[in-house]
Amino acid sequence: HVDADNALTINAVFSATSLIADTMSTLPMDTFIRRDGARFPFRPRPEWVDRPDVDIPREAFYSQVITSLLLSGAAFIRVYSRRGEVINMQCLNPITVRMERNNVGRVIFHVEGEKRPLTSDDMLYIPDIMKPGQLRGVSRVESLKESLGIGKALDFYQAQFFGNGTSLNGVIEYPGQLTQEQADQLRNSFDSKHGSWKRAHRT
Repeated sequence: HVDADNALTINAVFSATSLIADTMSTLPMDTFIRRDGARFPFRPRPEWVDRPDVDIPREAFYSQVITSLLLSGAAFIRVYSRRGEVINMQCLNPITVRMERNNVGRVIFHVEGEKRPLTSDDMLYIPDIMKPGQLRGVSRVESLKESLGIGKALDFYQAQFFGNGTSLNGVIEYPGQLTQEQADQLRNSFDSKHGSWKRAHRT
């Protein structure tokens, strides 16, 4: 089973995601306004640009957004406002968000823990690659889960190989007949000195 959470236990996925998210989250940001086709810095710059979530660092917030895009194909940012001014933002777990269109074709968001459906006034939705006719971005983990599953299986096999060993390099001989209990004792005694990846392999 592969999902967005355990995909990060695969070394290649974690390394790539960390590299991209950490790099992009530290890039400089600013706000601009366009007048007569020309772009000008928007001043005063809103506070939420440098501190979108007042309870966590700026880099951590944007890292959450990029990680959500990379793994799930979508980022959902809950926007809290007062009198038209943004006062706080929260990057949501995409698993907790369900999307649909209402009777006039507008997208609404059903979020676990929210008492009412949310609209684009309450939610900033950033999709990644989108297929025609779909609302959500394409999840890389879902699209590549067979390949990622092979990677996880290989990691498990390697752990078992080095933990227990799968190579027989010799035969233990004993003169006479051994009972099963005596054979188990002999094997365990041998393993206690030669077992595990630091010493050799399991008998």
